[in-house]
Amino acid sequence: MTTALLIIDVQQALCSGEWAVFEADRVIACGLQSEFCVDSTVRRALALGYPVTLVADGHSTLDSGGLTAAQITAHHNTTLANMQSFGPTVQVVAADQVHF
Repeated sequence: MTTALLIIDVQQALCSGEWAVFEADRVIACGLQSEFCVDSTVRRALALGYPVTLVADGHSTLDSGGLTAAQITAHHNTTLANMQSFGPTVQVVAADQVHF
């Protein structure tokens, strides 16, 4: 059985073991702001041993200091996809490629 789950306080859910109830084996990340909440959630999930699917066109941000939102989002898609230091990895996919 496949279960989709929306949890706002991801760190609490991951650390408390709430995900174990659903036998979750992966975090699917999307949201606003790429360089803050999305980046932190992805890194925290990896640190706790969860592989992550980052929805490439499912997160964004605001233009900031000479970079456009699209540039910041693209940077995080590339950077997070290339992280190897945690063990689990990030798979970056388009929204229409996410399947539960």
